Amino acid sequence: MSENAGDSFLLTGEDLNNIGVELGIVYTDIRTPVVMLDCPDRETESSLIRLLEATQDGQRTFTHGVPTYFGDQRIQVTLSPGTSDDLILVELYPLASPGHLTVPFIFRDLASRESLNTFRDIFAVAGHYHLITGRLGKPSLKKMSLIKYALGGLNRV
Repeated sequence: MSENAGDSFLLTGEDLNNIGVELGIVYTDIRTPVVMLDCPDRETESSLIRLLEATQDGQRTFTHGVPTYFGDQRIQVTLSPGTSDDLILVELYPLASPGHLTVPFIFRDLASRESLNTFRDIFAVAGHYHLITGRLGKPSLKKMSLIKYALGGLNRV
């Protein structure tokens, strides 16, 4: 990660390649289905949160507490068959702006069908999921949450 002006950091291609995608559930007061972008360190996670906040088009309804955004339609999460019957491909990317052919980032990772089945069961009950970040496999529930209602390809895998 390269230092930039002030306390900002430039996310390099290598930094982005080290971010994994995981499907699962988090147990808080209730079971919550999550798609987690798993970062290797705090600096990468902080920069990724700023990138996601700048990209999403939902509304933050509370001015304090965890930055929680509702109604995001820009950041897409899609599922496709993976490299074997036990794996699925999870992709996360923003829709391209009108007139543009490229997107600023895309995350791809393989997830187990078992984690998808657990996620799918709770998603069917809740009707939504949270896109969150984490570090080294541990969710960072107090950092950022995009509450999402659609998951592309869920019925195809």
